[in-house]
Amino acid sequence: MGKKNLFFICGYCGKTLKHRSRTNDKYFCRTGSQQFENDCQRVNVRIKELEDAVLCQVRGMAVMLIEARNIRKKVQKNDRKTVLETTVADSTKEMARWKDTKVRLYEQYKAGTITREDYIARIEKGKVRMEELEQIKSEAQAELNSIQTVSKPEEIPDTELAELSVLESFDKERLKALIDKVIVYGADAIEIVWKVGNPFETEITA
Repeated sequence: MGKKNLFFICGYCGKTLKHRSRTNDKYFCRTGSQQFENDCQRVNVRIKELEDAVLCQVRGMAVMLIEARNIRKKVQKNDRKTVLETTVADSTKEMARWKDTKVRLYEQYKAGTITREDYIARIEKGKVRMEELEQIKSEAQAELNSIQTVSKPEEIPDTELAELSVLESFDKERLKALIDKVIVYGADAIEIVWKVGNPFETEITA
């Protein structure tokens, strides 16, 4: 047996909807035809009407996801991941600069432009700073590694979202990128179960 089509679901009994393509082009619940009166009989919707309604909602969701991603990109400079990356980079640069500074200090000491005591004091101060930077860098890198481990990549590529936002014809396989299932209660009552949440619900914090 092939896989059941669980895309369009009856909102009353939970069974997969069938469609009469040869007669009146409608999706319907078979339970509605097995009993004299039941709620499933309300699920009798024209194919084009239902598919167009779902397609419209998908386009809208795709646009929302695109907008949310654009917002995240704009505020990315304030997010924690970027702060940590900057901390690691800045610490690495300062530690590299200290190597050059040590060479210059030694040359100044040998040339007699600074005293031995001054030279030793600056070297000791630099060592303390290097220990601080090593600690800062290590902690930032550890947190960054943790974030990168738990962070999920965008499941739907930007190009696919862009295409879904302007999709003109009903393509069930493509719509499944965003939709888990569509629960149908009647011609004017459907519920879409999305594979994605509201993209604007999650706050972006620094």
